[in-house]
Amino acid sequence: MAREEKATANAVQGVDYAVNPERRSDDTFDQHTYNLSNASFRPVLERTSASKVKQFDIAGKPLVIMKHLYEAAKSVGHVTVSDTKWKMTITDSEDQNADSDEFKIQIELHEVEANE
Repeated sequence: MAREEKATANAVQGVDYAVNPERRSDDTFDQHTYNLSNASFRPVLERTSASKVKQFDIAGKPLVIMKHLYEAAKSVGHVTVSDTKWKMTITDSEDQNADSDEFKIQIELHEVEANE
């Protein structure tokens, strides 16, 4: 009886306390690699003083960078990877309202130098 209750609670929360305390996810990054490989980079947008955009320079292969960002983002919330751009959106996995902007992070890769 107690095991069934624990299994039910773990399934609802998406956490299995009997193993590593990791959030279970059906998605893996490998499902997105084909779409990203065919996606083109968008140009870097001009930053304004009113912008809430933070920009970081990271050198490396785009698929490797996106995979690491994806794995890190899964620990924060629900991750949605774009099918047409080098972009992912992280939302609160606990939030019932999918349109809520209370917690939303968008990450997009831009190519600084073409084919570099």
